[in-house]
Amino acid sequence: MQTRAHRRKGQAVSALLWLLALVCLLWTWPPFGAKLALLLAAFAQLAWWQARRRGDRRMRLKAAAFEHSREGVLITDGARNIVMVNPAFAAITGYTETEVLGHNPRLLSSGRQGPEFYERMWQTIAREGSWHGELWNQRKNGELYAESVSITRIDDSDGEPLHYVSVFSDITSRKFAETEIQRLAHYDALTGLPNRALLTDRAQQALSLARRSQSTLALMFLDLDHFKHVNDSFGHRIGDLLLIAAAQRLQSAMREHDTVARQGGDEFVVILPDTDAEGAAVVADKLLRLMAEPFVVEGHELHVGASIGIAMFPRDGEDYDRLARAADGAMYRSKQAGRGRWSTAA
Repeated sequence: MQTRAHRRKGQAVSALLWLLALVCLLWTWPPFGAKLALLLAAFAQLAWWQARRRGDRRMRLKAAAFEHSREGVLITDGARNIVMVNPAFAAITGYTETEVLGHNPRLLSSGRQGPEFYERMWQTIAREGSWHGELWNQRKNGELYAESVSITRIDDSDGEPLHYVSVFSDITSRKFAETEIQRLAHYDALTGLPNRALLTDRAQQALSLARRSQSTLALMFLDLDHFKHVNDSFGHRIGDLLLIAAAQRLQSAMREHDTVARQGGDEFVVILPDTDAEGAAVVADKLLRLMAEPFVVEGHELHVGASIGIAMFPRDGEDYDRLARAADGAMYRSKQAGRGRWSTAA
């Protein structure tokens, strides 16, 4: 638009100078008028040439920016059929310009966003003339990628959509990094189990549900026996592998809505919603048997076992902190009584 304005301005100046030259030629002929007319004609020609040169330079700059931009650019007609893409579009999506011309951009759709998402997006564009957001699309090879995209509507003189211009960048690496940060914030980096922060949140949710339904809940603290001996004898790497194997065994014994978390070191916490004291005892016996079976880690047969403490809601406490203290105390009583057993807080 700015290029057209510059060109129109140059053309207007050129036309005005040509008109003055003609007036001088007709009214003051000869000889001075003719010379003045020729001079004005020369200025008119120069003004026209400079305006065209400025316009051409700006068009070349815009073309270079389009071709060399690291952001993908997709342009459709008013009916939303693709009419032009830049090289970055091909690099990001895997589609060449020839493969997408005349197609609707939905050929990139991954299916992650439903029809309602796109309906709201186009309503915003119709109302405000543009939209910016993030979405997941699909490359030609089937791989999903995340993009940050801006879509702008360009209207004709009657206010009808003439083109839609989409400018987008691939933010897949950033989204994966954000997901990894979230995972590390809530899950133990070694075992993949919920960490202390997520454990607390899960416990609060389970307790709220138990209060509403007036049901019981069991909280268990489980500590591996003789783990220090494994670390001292075989090194921390074997100890870490043992913790991973122990976590997997514990998870295999749980129901879908139960939680197994790593508290730290060789200590694990189990939340059993909708479980009474008898049910908790059954689970504790099962876990003791699992932990008593030898672990084979890189050719080493390791024998550890476990000690468990059990606290019941609401009998031993009505909030997580009190239940945790009760279960922790019960676990240490199990260790003092000889390990390889469970004890209750009551």
